[in-house]
Amino acid sequence: MRKQKGVATIEFALVFSLLFFVFWGIVSYTFPLIVLQSMNRAVAEGARVAAEESPLQSNFIEIASNAAANEMTQQLAWLPAGWRTPITQSVSFNTSPECSMARPTCLLVVEARYPNYRSNPIVPIISLPGLGPVPRVPNDLVARASLLL
Repeated sequence: MRKQKGVATIEFALVFSLLFFVFWGIVSYTFPLIVLQSMNRAVAEGARVAAEESPLQSNFIEIASNAAANEMTQQLAWLPAGWRTPITQSVSFNTSPECSMARPTCLLVVEARYPNYRSNPIVPIISLPGLGPVPRVPNDLVARASLLL
């Protein structure tokens, strides 16, 4: 009996560390994926709202860009401020070969970017033995939607 003393503590330490690493992996991957999915939804809705504007307006590009930017801001409003602050948004109209001469800037590109995620992560990145850094995500989280108007 005396030789068994402390075995439960060692078993607990081994099992706890394994369960902690699994829990950390789930949490550390979930938060960036939530942000990326929210950004994907925001850019898709921004492109949809911009496409609803009438292209016959003289300042169509400005109106559509503002509508897309406002919709993206509203779609991302539910995120906590600390998660939302690093996200940059851009709306641009690019020339595309598919566009007619009358509408040379009809490719709408809506983008949301969380730059330098590794430098400013939501959940701290830890290095696990044998696995390396967790979460292993790209440096920039980028969501982009394009629409040929």
